[in-house]
Order: sequence, then structure tokens, then C-alpha cells
Amino acid sequence: YAMSSQSRPPFAFDFTNSSEKKEKGWATATDRGLCLGMAHQISGQSGSFGVTTHGDVTCDGCQACPIVGIRYRCSMCPNFDLCEKCIDRKERGPPPFGSLASHDRKHLFLRIAETDPAIAYYPVVVNRSSAVHHGVTCSGCGTPDMRGFRYRCQECPGVDLCEFCEATGAHDPSH
Repeated sequence: YAMSSQSRPPFAFDFTNSSEKKEKGWATATDRGLCLGMAHQISGQSGSFGVTTHGDVTCDGCQACPIVGIRYRCSMCPNFDLCEKCIDRKERGPPPFGSLASHDRKHLFLRIAETDPAIAYYPVVVNRSSAVHHGVTCSGCGTPDMRGFRYRCQECPGVDLCEFCEATGAHDPSH
């Protein structure tokens, strides 16, 4: 990939040789030892070059709103999002704090780098915390008044699962 302060797309494929790159003022991210997220530093442009802002989405780790940069959405919770710093802290840093401490470390996260309006309507991305199933208790973990998607076994009467229990196979997966 190559970047340039000239009129060239910031992340275009580059098949030119090294001397031509230097002559035109282009450099690949690996030439400078930088990740592509830092392209604005070598492009000569100031500000947040190519950084995405995720509207009214709040990080459940540090409470930053909006989330700027990559958004990480828990695929197993009705409403749990983290910013880049907090996902890194959750996975590599010291023991988690606040809501990160109570969030299950086995949950899988979706990496959302763009704010394409179509993405907001994917069922796994939509905030499902307002979908409360009053009077329904999860047969896997015992959570009363489940929130989010409800999974009902078609073969076993009275077996209802929350999103997490369904994803982890808490009930016979062959059903």
C-alpha cells in the first residue's frame, strides 16, 4: 500500500519500484514501520485522516461517546461495545476494570471499522437490550427476563436460551 501527499488515493495498491516511490514522495507503511491506521502521519495531512466516528455508540469500558476509530461489538450480548483502547486492555492489559471485569472473556467481538448505515441494521449489531422477554428464564444460565434474541428449542418443550447460551451450545446442538 502506498500513501502520498499528491493527488493519489491514500490506500491504493502500489506496484512501483522503490526509487520511483522515493522520487514521487510515496512510502509504503512497511517502509516506515507504520500500520495503515497511522497513514495520516506520513501523508502530510493533519487531523484524523481516515478515522471513523461511530455516532451515538458509547464504549462500555471507558464511557467514551462517540467511539472514534474501530468499534468492537460483543456478538453475544444485547448491547456491549468497546473502543480500540479498551479491547486492547481487555485482552492484553492488567485485570479489567468496571464493566470489563464483569463481561465474560469468552465472548466473541465483531470488528466494525466503518459506519456504513447498512451495518447498523445487521441483527447482531443492533442494540437488542430493549428486547426483554418478561417471564422467560434462560434454561442454560437461569437469567430471568432475558434480553436480546431468544432461542426456543423446537424439540424440547420449555427450553429457551439467551444469546450467550445458544452460542456456547448450552443445550443439545443437534436440536
